Amino acid sequence: MKPHPGPVRRAAALLGTTPRQCVMVGDTVMDIRSARRAGAFAVGVLSGFGEREELERAGAHLILDRAEQLLDYLPS
Repeated sequence: MKPHPGPVRRAAALLGTTPRQCVMVGDTVMDIRSARRAGAFAVGVLSGFGEREELERAGAHLILDRAEQLLDYLPS
């Protein structure tokens, strides 16, 4: 269970990659902590439960208003 990094690491392994090559998008402190503990890039979104300040304190690398904004940060 979050914030344990195991599920993120397992998902990366199933995708044939490492957590460091993954982006995890979440709207709670537990999502951000799970991503960070696994070594993934943690993206917080404000369209769910989390608030900017708490996601920042949890260590989010990036905070977006909506998840679809992530597309603006990905290579085309």
